[in-house]
Amino acid sequence: MNSIPPTIRAFFEAAGFAGQPYKVLEAGESAADVANSIFDQFGGLEVGQCGLGQEYASSNIRFFKKPKEQKHIVVAPWKNALPPLYAIADAHNDHMMVFVDSKGQYYFFTDPDEQLYLGGKSFGEAMERLLLGKAYGPAIKRLVLTHL
Repeated sequence: MNSIPPTIRAFFEAAGFAGQPYKVLEAGESAADVANSIFDQFGGLEVGQCGLGQEYASSNIRFFKKPKEQKHIVVAPWKNALPPLYAIADAHNDHMMVFVDSKGQYYFFTDPDEQLYLGGKSFGEAMERLLLGKAYGPAIKRLVLTHL
């Protein structure tokens, strides 16, 4: 069992999550496995708000209730460089999308500049970065294929 990190527990409680332990898969056979565990526990929950953060602006997060396959098109430029990614939430007033892979690593796609970042190697780490406005690190380079 996991628990929401103490640094962000109040955000989840304010959104209606009772603070109980959660069972987000740390890894699955596919990214969809991990995503479905998130939908089961957090689907429809809206957490946090945009504002002043520690290093970046803090973000709100709106967890999807079910898969939204159409969201995956934005990560197509990285499909040959990363494992398959699965959309789990919109963030920062719908200017960001949150994705997960089969290893339970989280990625943030920023819509205005079309960049992808490794948001965290766990659910708690990724949520802290968004809700507290912690830095994401450098953008992941796109794999550009050229045909001769």
